[in-house]
Amino acid sequence: MKGTILGFDAATHQGAITGFDGQRYGFVRMDYNSQGVPTVGAEVDFVATEGKATEIFPTRSPTPAFAWKPFLFSFKGRVGRSHYWLRFALPVFFASFVAGFIDGFIGGFMDASGGDTWPPVFTILFSLALLWPSLAVGIKRWHDRDKSGWWILISLIPLVGAIWTLVECGFLKGTTGDNRFGADPVPA
Repeated sequence: MKGTILGFDAATHQGAITGFDGQRYGFVRMDYNSQGVPTVGAEVDFVATEGKATEIFPTRSPTPAFAWKPFLFSFKGRVGRSHYWLRFALPVFFASFVAGFIDGFIGGFMDASGGDTWPPVFTILFSLALLWPSLAVGIKRWHDRDKSGWWILISLIPLVGAIWTLVECGFLKGTTGDNRFGADPVPA
């Protein structure tokens, strides 16, 4: 039978499934035939026996909408490499380029008369707006490497710090499975 996981309590290892027949079926973790924890909303195939679900197999995982607010503003948890590069580092790089281009364009017009150059207003505002998100995402990337968020300060060391941060946070894989900072952001 097909159904959807209604809930799962990791402490008791018990959960509930709503079958497509409209009935609720209880289950235990031992009957869930997949790596990881049963996820609320996941569709499953199972065998229904006297109000209980056994031989539970996920058919497809739910894909929740990406949560931007905790990603950009929370210091808790972990961020995997793909989210770091595709949702933060590369967009910031291109947006910085655009801000610099706009500043150069404005500054070019102001400087054409031989006067003082225009300060890079867009670049300064963009940098200030990114201060908190850069710290939050960077710290969570260090967390994924199972290191304290204080490691973000290594980037203050000229050249060596930037290279170290690029290698550790940009290229090296995070710890596999849960660590002291939370669940693995890359599902198994």
